[in-house]
Amino acid sequence: VGYINDTTCVYRVVHSGASHNKDIKVRYEYLKGVFKTEKYYLEKYSTYFNEIDSHFLYNKRYTDHIPFAVAFNDKEVLKEIRSFNICNLKWKFKLMLAFSNIYMARKFVYKKLQKSIQHGL
Repeated sequence: VGYINDTTCVYRVVHSGASHNKDIKVRYEYLKGVFKTEKYYLEKYSTYFNEIDSHFLYNKRYTDHIPFAVAFNDKEVLKEIRSFNICNLKWKFKLMLAFSNIYMARKFVYKKLQKSIQHGL
């Protein structure tokens, strides 16, 4: 074990960046890109991960994707999410998935997403 008595990294908070963009479409595309990269590494280094690890990651990422996929009516992602056995899904996500084919429900989810992102949540 060693110790470096120096600042070697910084944490910057910016108003707009790849992961903290106020535009929900840009935020969703970033989220999908991160997940695509994570899936790539899970597959490439599958010998280092067990089924529990990959299931945990998929469960977390699909939960993150649900509001965005519903808001943008991303049928491909919604289909992928529905085909995956998501454990311990909260009731609000179950409702979003159940009503994702209804325009007004998608509009409602979009507005809630927009509001939460504008407030920095």
